[in-house]
Amino acid sequence: MNRLDRFYQKACSVIPVLFFPLVPVSCEKGISENEVTPPGPALSETAFRFDRYSGTTVRSQEQAESLIVSRYGNAPTRGEIAPNLPMIAAKTENTTRLHDIITDKPAVVILGSCSCSQVDLYYEDFKRLSAQYRDHFDFHFIYIREAHAEGGFLPRMERNGQPLNLKPLPDAMTLQNRKKQAGTLPSQLGDQFQIWVDSMDDEWAVRWSAWPGRAFVVGTDKKVIYCGGPGPFYFHVSKEGWHQPPPEFLETLFRRAPFDDFSLEEFLEESSR
Repeated sequence: MNRLDRFYQKACSVIPVLFFPLVPVSCEKGISENEVTPPGPALSETAFRFDRYSGTTVRSQEQAESLIVSRYGNAPTRGEIAPNLPMIAAKTENTTRLHDIITDKPAVVILGSCSCSQVDLYYEDFKRLSAQYRDHFDFHFIYIREAHAEGGFLPRMERNGQPLNLKPLPDAMTLQNRKKQAGTLPSQLGDQFQIWVDSMDDEWAVRWSAWPGRAFVVGTDKKVIYCGGPGPFYFHVSKEGWHQPPPEFLETLFRRAPFDDFSLEEFLEESSR
């Protein structure tokens, strides 16, 4: 058993108890346990491309919770071949596929948007980690549908007891508009990240169960070697950062589709030794 395998064995046996105090205040009405349906039999790859939320703005807490629950079983887990989806460059007209950009280094893949509170929380960590581990990993950001769009779902949130005044952004209705919103990221993420955008039917967000944000690492063999948990509850980038856990019944549901119980930073640190 190598060092990384021992790290996985240890990390997966302990559930972290440190939570970052970023607290979304629940609406009076949310998803109930009776509304949760476990994933059915495995579907073909094409069946993952669209769902009833594809291409739509998230407008309520009920819709947000239902979207996350309905997609959570889609995500590739550690050891699976990463879905080879199209990659649309934010600054050019170039389109490629995930497997084509992975060559001699594993790829860190972050999915999110500028209106996502968790992405906003981790900007400095993204800069720090991409600079620190650039010799070992390539870094990519896939810009997906806005987490908190104008006219959409915007809960009251706090950080360290202070209101988090996150500015909602228009939910892009065209690919060019999505590229424009993604164009602000280089100054926030640093120069190590390549920026891409999801299709307007949200192909990445659906297949990778990525809305409102998520982190993965794909190895040079095109297999997932780090599977971060579903956001916002488990979008765990730095060692210190953590979101308030979900209700107990959602916690039980999410554990049916395994994900890594440690931060992206811990994975990068251990695998770079």
